[in-house]
Amino acid sequence: MPNHLYGIKLVWAGWKDDPEVGFSPSGYAKWKDEVGVGTRMLIYETQTARPGDKIKGTQSIVAEVEITRGFELAPDRAPTEQHEHLVATKILRPRGSVQPIPRTAVRKLIRVDTFPHQGENFHPLDETTYKRLLLYWK
Repeated sequence: MPNHLYGIKLVWAGWKDDPEVGFSPSGYAKWKDEVGVGTRMLIYETQTARPGDKIKGTQSIVAEVEITRGFELAPDRAPTEQHEHLVATKILRPRGSVQPIPRTAVRKLIRVDTFPHQGENFHPLDETTYKRLLLYWK
């Protein structure tokens, strides 16, 4: 059972309901024992595009997923070579089915004025804070 059942996963601009989400080697090292099957994550699209892309991200929460398979090193399927530690996910709320939660609202709802900070790839949440974010979509 993972220690962090809820969190926000930061992803590249242009994320489109991908069935797997990648973590960097440092993200994997930090979170491999903390997140796993059953962890629910809100997907936060950063403004940074994948190498080679020119897409500008929304800087907002755009979807909700649940991890269905723990970490796997899979460079052949990774979204970028920097994010080759994958977790499989089930899409709970697909992109486009919910109104994006903008960064300013996310900061207010999680009570962290500096979210997201440089190098952050997963932001753990308690159940109350996670549910507070979900209420934005009601």
